[in-house]
This record gives sequence, C-alpha cells and structure tokens, in this order.
Amino acid sequence: MKTTITAKLKLNTTPEQFQALRQTQLAYRESLNYASRYAFEHGKMSNKVAIQDGTYYDIRARFHLPSQMACSVSREVGATYKGLWKKVKANAARVGSMAIKVDANYTSQACPRCGHTCRENRPNKGLLFVCQNCHYTLHADLVGCEKPEHENAPGPTRLGQDGHLVRVP
Repeated sequence: MKTTITAKLKLNTTPEQFQALRQTQLAYRESLNYASRYAFEHGKMSNKVAIQDGTYYDIRARFHLPSQMACSVSREVGATYKGLWKKVKANAARVGSMAIKVDANYTSQACPRCGHTCRENRPNKGLLFVCQNCHYTLHADLVGCEKPEHENAPGPTRLGQDGHLVRVP
C-alpha cells in the first residue's frame, strides 16, 4: 500500500520576494487563460502537444514564464478540457443519450429549419433570430442549440474518433 504524506509550508518572504511571487502567479494565471482561449478557438482541443505547439513561444514572450512553467500550462489546459469532455460523455450516457462535438461556428446564424446561414439572420447582432429565408423566429441562443432539421436527411451516420458525427457513404 502506498502512503502519501502532505506537508503544509508557510513561506516567509520579504516584500520584494512576495511581489515577485505574486507577479509570477498572475502571469501563470494569464497564460492559462491565453492557452485556454487558444484551445477553445481550435475546437476545444485537449491535446497538450497541439496546445503547446500553438502557444509555447507566445507564452514565453508575453508572460515571461520559465520554460517548465510554460510547458505545464499546456498540460493543465489539455487535462481540463479532456476532463470536461469525459464528464459530458458520462452525463449523456447516464441519461441514455449521446454527446457529440459540433463545430460552433455560425450556429447562431444558421437556421435550424432550412439551413440558410447569414449574418442578417441576427438583426443588430441581438438576441432575436429571424431567418431571412423561411422567417423562422426564436431566441438566438436557442437556435445554436437546436439540431438542424436539414441535417436529418436519410443516411447512416456514426461517431468518429474525434467525437464528431460522420456520415457513412
């Protein structure tokens, strides 16, 4: 049996040391936010290597973190997204459903009834969705959540390795 011992330490720092430590904490937090935005904008990726490839040099330059801390940022962000996706899939399975990843781009501009996509479907970028083609009207946040009827075309589909729904020829 493995035993883990945890020790609590108190750092007695000078005001200058405290300030330096606080700046490092803030820089680390900002770099986590930066890497998380990057991962979100690239499909909520959880691959730590891909996150590091896309953010490492920017994190070093912008936040002036040492290399080991900059590397740990991608591990933290990747693990967080991976954990969230596992929870989503587990919750869906628990209620007898299935979770799939969907590209969120333009979902609040695309009509779930006819598939027509344009910026004018969201007048003044507001919360009201009005399709310019079929005049379907709904709250814009709900439009992005609806399963598009035009995607219900007959034909088999399967869940791809990346979690996206794939049409089978």
